[in-house]
Amino acid sequence: MMLSYFSSHGWESWDVASRPLIPERMPVLVDDDLCFEDGATAPRPTTVVNRWLRELPASGCPAPGSWESYARVLLEWMRFLDEHGVALFDSRARFGPPRVFRTADFASIYAASCEFIYSVRTSCGVR
Repeated sequence: MMLSYFSSHGWESWDVASRPLIPERMPVLVDDDLCFEDGATAPRPTTVVNRWLRELPASGCPAPGSWESYARVLLEWMRFLDEHGVALFDSRARFGPPRVFRTADFASIYAASCEFIYSVRTSCGVR
């Protein structure tokens, strides 16, 4: 996976009607095979991450340095997951409950609803 930065330099030759609205220096993650999707309905995680990065300026993060920091952290996180055979948006069901919950006593706690987990955390002073 590679990290690049958007530049609109030469946009006139891109076969687009007007200059793209993507801010200069916006980080862009690209898979090693330079593809952003696996078919028309299968965007890759990099596509979702890039969309999130492009929304940062509208979400109250106007500084290009912050965009770069977020992109670098996401890049390292995605590489780490890939090294361990885990997809970014993998299903938790694939792995089962965390090791600490694999005993019979704790399996039901893991399966509890989020409201129950929240009430346990708040009653223990954790927020």
